[in-house]
Amino acid sequence: MTPDELERLADLVADRVLARLQAPAPAPSLLTAEQVAQRLGVGRDAVYAMADQLGAKRLGEGPRARLRFDAARVDEALTADAKEPVPMRRKRRQTTTNGAPLLNVRRRA
Repeated sequence: MTPDELERLADLVADRVLARLQAPAPAPSLLTAEQVAQRLGVGRDAVYAMADQLGAKRLGEGPRARLRFDAARVDEALTADAKEPVPMRRKRRQTTTNGAPLLNVRRRA
C-alpha cells in the first residue's frame, strides 16, 4: 500500500468509528411481569412481590398500574441476590402462645 492509500484507509476507519460513537444508544428492552416470571422460573405474583427489588417501572397511576422491567436491571438484581446469604427458615412453633406443647398432627395426602 502506498502512503496515500494507507492515509485514505485510516480516514475511512476513523469516519466509521465516529459514526458508531455518535449513533443513539438502543432503547432498553422492557419486559412484562409474565416475561420476567418465565425468565426467573417463578409465578407472576412473585414478580409483583419483588417488583421494587427488580427495578419495576410503573406505567400509569394507581394501584393497578402496569409494570415493566428493564432486562439488564433484572439480571443485575439476580446476580446481586446470588451474592447475599440466604436467610435460614424459621422453625415451626412447638408450643401454643400460652406455652402448652402442640400436638403432632400430620395431614393425609
